[in-house]
Amino acid sequence: MTEKKRLDPISDLITLSLKKNAFAFIYFGWAGILLKAIQRIIAFDLSKYDNIFLKKKNVEKITTLDLQLNSHIHRDHFDLGSTIKFYQQTRARIIVNPQIFEELKDKVPNEVVFSAIPSKPINIGNFTVIGIEGIHPSPISVFYVKWNGLSVFHGGDSDYVSLENYKADLAFIPTGYPSPSCSPEKGLKMALDITPKVAVATHGKKAQMKKFKTLVEKELPDTEVVIPEKNELIKMTF
Repeated sequence: MTEKKRLDPISDLITLSLKKNAFAFIYFGWAGILLKAIQRIIAFDLSKYDNIFLKKKNVEKITTLDLQLNSHIHRDHFDLGSTIKFYQQTRARIIVNPQIFEELKDKVPNEVVFSAIPSKPINIGNFTVIGIEGIHPSPISVFYVKWNGLSVFHGGDSDYVSLENYKADLAFIPTGYPSPSCSPEKGLKMALDITPKVAVATHGKKAQMKKFKTLVEKELPDTEVVIPEKNELIKMTF
């Protein structure tokens, strides 16, 4: 079941109370996600690049955050100023691709930033985060996150890599444009490995997202596929 709200989506997400079988997220375009589930909030690939909504004072509304993760250094997936600001506002731990780790060193306290060394689990409180080496023109990490019985996958804009060992309840899967690495068909291969309860199409044109939805619904009829609108709060239950 899906509920959608516009109004003030960031403030609404932060104050939202959710049951254990519910989650909410905002899609900011490209691979940018702000996710809330089991009373925790995670940011994936948030960047102000080419996003008027985040360039406005809405960035200042992100005052509660548990983790921020960035897949690679391309500016639609990582913005140094925003990452530092989110840390200053929330004290959230930062987990990033090793290339970004080098960029962040000495710009935030060393104890709050972690390099996503491929397949090496990072444990922070109730969270376990695994960075998986993806495929892209730039070094990239895709992320598998678990906490309190929930598992989430975020694919950045990586090409397909084997994910058979990473079953997830919720998956954010790239579908194409402008990345040369991903496509609806490669997204389907990710979904077939992950077998998520909910798959959210990201990083692609609407036509590519719709094709991904058609492919997944045919091959994984028990998976609900969501094509999100940008800057919209979406609340769902499993």
